[in-house]
Amino acid sequence: MGRRTNLSIVIGISLIFLTIIPLGMYLGYILDEKLNSSPLLFILFSLASIVFSLYLVYKSWDTLQR
Repeated sequence: MGRRTNLSIVIGISLIFLTIIPLGMYLGYILDEKLNSSPLLFILFSLASIVFSLYLVYKSWDTLQR
């Protein structure tokens, strides 16, 4: 595996993190505003988006290793 592919993998992973996590946080924030509840939904959506992005990174890494 060359240096070029490693760089593209890192860029792809950071793009996944930069899009999915803020999206989940924003969704949780909007739902909290609408339901006027505690920030529980915000925390839940943030955690779910972080876990989901980690899962996507793991799956793509697993596919690349083969």
